[in-house]
Amino acid sequence: AVIEERVAAAVEATWIAPVQAAGSTREGVRSVFEAVAAELEQQGFVRGCPLNNLAHELSLADPDFRTALAGIFS
Repeated sequence: AVIEERVAAAVEATWIAPVQAAGSTREGVRSVFEAVAAELEQQGFVRGCPLNNLAHELSLADPDFRTALAGIFS
């Protein structure tokens, strides 16, 4: 449930929707990376990507979680 509700929503909002809404794929990808960079600069530090860290750590420990994540990131 957490995967579908939180992870899928975060992937959609952060990575997919901005690219789909842009005038071109290039503009969309650029806007995504500019937004991520701006957020990281605002924080003043980087500790890795929380979403990626969660996905990596839990996918190694839980086969069901790994399967669910594979569907989201494919």
